[in-house]
Amino acid sequence: MMRKTLLVMGVLVFLGGCSLAPKYQQPQAPIPDTWPQGEAYKNAQTISGIPTARELSWQDFFTDQKLIWLNTCQEKNLSIPKKLGPIIFIERLDRGGVCNNDGRAL
Repeated sequence: MMRKTLLVMGVLVFLGGCSLAPKYQQPQAPIPDTWPQGEAYKNAQTISGIPTARELSWQDFFTDQKLIWLNTCQEKNLSIPKKLGPIIFIERLDRGGVCNNDGRAL
């Protein structure tokens, strides 16, 4: 009985490792081999006097004032948090809300 149980368990473990799924074949991407050709594309390339995005400065490219304002508010200037760090630490320490990295309150 024990031998039969071990045999069944071995067969189940062996079959559990088998994959019955078919091999995956990646489909061809629906991308054309060449750039589109046509009158509309030729006219778009021959317009003169209009600078490309690469030639524009960021101030000319992004004209939305709200977007520019948000960027200046979210500026990644690390000197400001570095200077404000001790002040914020002291304020939180007074309130008892500062924890170090291991989760214990300071």
